[in-house]
Amino acid sequence: MIRRHIELIKLLIQENEYKPASFFSEILHVSTKTLYSDMDELIQVAKKFGLDLVKIPRSGILLKGTEQQKDQLMDYIQNDIQGDEYSKEYRRLQIVKRLLILEDKISIEKLSHEFLVSKTSLYNDLVIIEKTMDDPSVKLLSSHDGIEIVGKESNIQRVIERLIISFHIETQIGMEDVIQIFFNKEIVNVVDRLLFEDYLDLTEYVSDYYLRGLRLDMMIFLSRIKLNHHLEKEETFLFNSLKYMETFIVANSMVEKIKYALHIQLTNEDVEYFSQQLFAHRITSKIKTSDPEYESTVKQLLERMTEMEKIDFINDEKLYKSLLYHIPAMIIRLKKGVQIKNPLLADIKSQYTKLFTVVWYALSFIESEYELSLNDDEVSLILIYFQLSLEKLSKTKNIIIVCPYGTSSSQLILNKVKQFLPSRDHIEVATVAKIEQSDLSNVDMIITPVDISTKNVLCVKVNPLISDEDLTRIMQAYTTQLLCYDSHKTREEINMPVTTRYVDIKFVKLHKTYSSKDECLNSMISELEKYGYVTDQFRKSIFNREKMGSTSLDTGVALPHADPDTVKKPVISITTLNKPIKWGDVSVSLIIMVSLSEEEIDTFSSVISELYQLIGNKEHVHRIVELDSIENMIQIFR
Repeated sequence: MIRRHIELIKLLIQENEYKPASFFSEILHVSTKTLYSDMDELIQVAKKFGLDLVKIPRSGILLKGTEQQKDQLMDYIQNDIQGDEYSKEYRRLQIVKRLLILEDKISIEKLSHEFLVSKTSLYNDLVIIEKTMDDPSVKLLSSHDGIEIVGKESNIQRVIERLIISFHIETQIGMEDVIQIFFNKEIVNVVDRLLFEDYLDLTEYVSDYYLRGLRLDMMIFLSRIKLNHHLEKEETFLFNSLKYMETFIVANSMVEKIKYALHIQLTNEDVEYFSQQLFAHRITSKIKTSDPEYESTVKQLLERMTEMEKIDFINDEKLYKSLLYHIPAMIIRLKKGVQIKNPLLADIKSQYTKLFTVVWYALSFIESEYELSLNDDEVSLILIYFQLSLEKLSKTKNIIIVCPYGTSSSQLILNKVKQFLPSRDHIEVATVAKIEQSDLSNVDMIITPVDISTKNVLCVKVNPLISDEDLTRIMQAYTTQLLCYDSHKTREEINMPVTTRYVDIKFVKLHKTYSSKDECLNSMISELEKYGYVTDQFRKSIFNREKMGSTSLDTGVALPHADPDTVKKPVISITTLNKPIKWGDVSVSLIIMVSLSEEEIDTFSSVISELYQLIGNKEHVHRIVELDSIENMIQIFR
C-alpha cells in the first residue's frame, strides 16, 4: 500500500458526510482520475473490515461503517503493514517536519488524535527524537501552548540533518523519498537547479558524498529561512573567517537567484553561513577556470603583486585559477554597476591595512584597461585570495591581544606590537568573553594584560600600559617558541630608506588650514601639477579612489593615492593641519599623498610598510603633527 492510499483512507475515516472527489484530490495534490483509480484498489481493503466505500454521482464519496470498523482499519494501517510510512519512525519524522520545517503549532493532544496513538507513545517519541538529535544545546519543550524547539539556529539545522539521515537509515527508505516527504517541492527544485544546472561548472568536480550533503543542507537552510529563522552572528576570529570567503562570490550569486525564485530575504549572517557550507562541501576544491581572454589580466596582476611584495605569487596555481574565475565576474559586475558587499570589509581594512593598499595599487591597471572604477568591497575580496596565498607560502602566525579594560589600552598594545612583528601575521583584538567562546585551535599566541585560562596556547602577560620590557618578552616568546630559534633582538628605531628617496621639501606643508577634505586634496594636487609631477588625469584618479572608500586610518592620517599611470615623476607629499578635518568617519591631521609611477611599482610595498611604522601609531602621528619646521619633518623620513 503506497503512502497516498494510506492518506486517502485516513481522510475517508475522518469524514462523516459525502464529499466530492475534488475535495480529496486537492488535499492529496492528484487528479480526480488518479483518485478514482486509487479508490478502486481501496474498495477491497475496506470490505475486509465490513466497510463500504460508496461513490454517488453529484453527491460524492463516503466510507460507510461503524466507528469500531473504522478503528480496526486504522489499526491495520498503523500496526500491520510492514515498512509503511505510518510506522513509528514515520510518525517521528512527521513530528520533526511539523516542528522544524512547517512550524505547526502542535500539541500532544493534537498528535494523539491525528496518529491515533496514546500520549505515552508520543512522549516516548519526543524522548527518542531528542536522543537522536544528540545535541544538549537544542531542546524540545512541551507546554500547554504546544511543542517547540529551542536552540541556536545553526545547531537546529545540524540537528534536522541528523534526524533526516537517521530516519533514512532506520527505515531503509530511499533518501529521495525522504526528501519528498520532508521538503517543499519548490525548494527541492530550486536547489537542484542551482547545483545541477546553473552552477554545474563548480559542482561537477565535487564528489557525490559532498554534493549529497550540500544538497540536503541547502534544503534545510532554505526551509528555515522561509520560516524567517535566520543565522546568528558567530563569534570567531578574522583569520578563521577568511578561508570561507573563497566561496563568498558564488554564495552571493546563488543567493540572488534564491531570493528571486523563493521570494525570501537573507541576512548577511545567512550569506556568511551559506558561504561556509559551500566551502565545507568542497565547492572550491577544483575551480573550473573562466574565459581565457582574461588570462593576461590575471598574469599581469600576479606579476605586479610579486614585484611589490617580493613573494612569488606567479607559481601559485590555486591563486591563479581562483583569480581567473573571480576577476571576469568582478569586471562584469563593475561595468554593470552591480554592487556586492563584503561583510568582513571593515575588519579586513583594519587588520590588513597595508596589504589592502598594495592590492588596490596592483589592481589599478584594471581600471584604465577596462574603463571602470574599483570599490573597497571588490578590492577586499581580491585581497582575500592573496592573504590565503601568503598564509600558505609564509607560515602566517595568528596572534590575539586580549581587551579587558576597553579599546584604548588594547589599541595601544596592538599599535606597538604591529611595529615589530611580521606584517603578514594575523594580529587581532578580542574580549575575554570572545576568547572563552571561540575555538582557539588555530591561535598561536595570546598577549594579555589579565590572567586567562587557556590550554595549549602560548600566553604572554603584559602591563596595560605596555613597556619596552613587555615588548622584549613578546619578541623572545615569538622567536623562541613560535619560530623555534633564540633571539635577543629588541625594538629598532624606525628606519625609512626607501621612503626618503621620494620626500621632496617642495611638497612638505605644515600647519595648513582647510575647511574640507576636497579643499585639502585640491591644494596638494595643484602643487604637483604646478611642477609637472602628474598628468591631467591624476586629480580625477585621486577623487575616484576616495569615492571607493575612505583612505583614512584610525590614527588620524589620510593616505590618498592615484593610479600609477597618472604619475610622471615619483614623489611623496606631506601636509599637517592646524585643525583636523573629516576624512570619511575619521578626523585627520596628517595627509601623506603617495604618488609613484609604474617604474617605481616594485618599491610601493616597501614605502607603505615604512610609512605604517609611523602612521600606525597615534603617538607618532601626534609628534609629527606638532613639528614646527620642515627640516625636522624631513629628518623624520631619513
